[in-house]
Amino acid sequence: MKCFLAVLFVCTVTIYGTNTPQQIIEKCIARHGGQQNFQKIKNLYVKMDMHSKSEKADIESLSEQYFRFPNKIRTEINPLVNPPTKISWDGKDAWQLVKNNLSKIQDVGQRQDLKESLRFVKLIVLTSLLEKESKLEYDKHVKRKAYGIHVILQTNRDGEKIKIYIRDDNYELFGGEFSWQGDNTIFKVFLDQQNYWVEGVCFPRKARIYRNNEKVLDVKVRQVKINRLKNGNSFFSDLKEKPRMKRR
Repeated sequence: MKCFLAVLFVCTVTIYGTNTPQQIIEKCIARHGGQQNFQKIKNLYVKMDMHSKSEKADIESLSEQYFRFPNKIRTEINPLVNPPTKISWDGKDAWQLVKNNLSKIQDVGQRQDLKESLRFVKLIVLTSLLEKESKLEYDKHVKRKAYGIHVILQTNRDGEKIKIYIRDDNYELFGGEFSWQGDNTIFKVFLDQQNYWVEGVCFPRKARIYRNNEKVLDVKVRQVKINRLKNGNSFFSDLKEKPRMKRR
């Protein structure tokens, strides 16, 4: 029995080396700009093109998103055809502004969509995966033709889970996976080459998002700004409040 345990220990060390789940994420953070640069991020502005396609519609839109960590998001969506819409999550409640009418969002699905967007941003801003009271577990290793993928499961203090995909050859962020709490709906995000550097931090230029293995959204990033938002927290509940951005 002791011999078996010793062999098991040696095999485990050989497979993972010193790469615990946290160390793998730390190497990924270093690959994308370093912990010091990531920890400076207090708020983000992201401008992107979005293309969604289904049996009912083929929609292209321009989206501007504002994030304040750890838990605030505001999205302004400008479709090519329909009127613009503003929606937000202020850390407690969800809001929407349609045709100058501001109201709370009661629909559970819409509220969850906003929280999914926050999880996506937490995936991109990698240091948030090491937040206090969160738990990291090594889920599995997926072998591909040219390289493999480390799959790491993070569970935060609220029980929300994210699976992080990290390449085993260069520790580049490959994508992620998350699901609605209490639901079987699975979102998978796959990122193209990480080559958009802003103030020492590397962001993806493109992302493909799948719901239950069916692609629902293509995203192309136009612009990212770090720590430019001057508005207070009321900006995430009063959607009539206009953004005020710092100049560099």
